[in-house]
Amino acid sequence: MNRRHILRHLSYAALGSLTIPLYARNDVRKLKQFGLQLSTITPMMAADFAGTLAEVASIGYKQVEFSALGFLGREASEAKDLLEKNGLEAPVGRVAFNVPADFMTMPRDQQMKVFGNQTTMESLVKRIDTSVKECKLLGQKYLI
Repeated sequence: MNRRHILRHLSYAALGSLTIPLYARNDVRKLKQFGLQLSTITPMMAADFAGTLAEVASIGYKQVEFSALGFLGREASEAKDLLEKNGLEAPVGRVAFNVPADFMTMPRDQQMKVFGNQTTMESLVKRIDTSVKECKLLGQKYLI
């Protein structure tokens, strides 16, 4: 073992000791609120919208965010009722596409037509207007 080897290991030890206070602090910040992005379980939501929201609540989630597919062909009032029934909130709204309830079972080419019919500026303005109304109904704080 030579002097350089010893100095290198001592410098690693010194740098490592600087990180210990970061892990040993008592005031570690923890998330107070977190939710589930429902786009991660879209097939389940499409198969059983109400049952999936109930299951999400039963495993401890308090907040959810709907996907860009919105309420999967359901009215915002139905989504609101289900959220309330299950003790869930959705603080963030989405400018969603208007899709039918059977969207997930449609052939891919028909799904693309649904999207394709909503690509005009007029359609975007209409979707934004609808989303703002839905945000107000659900008491959402943000719209993305």
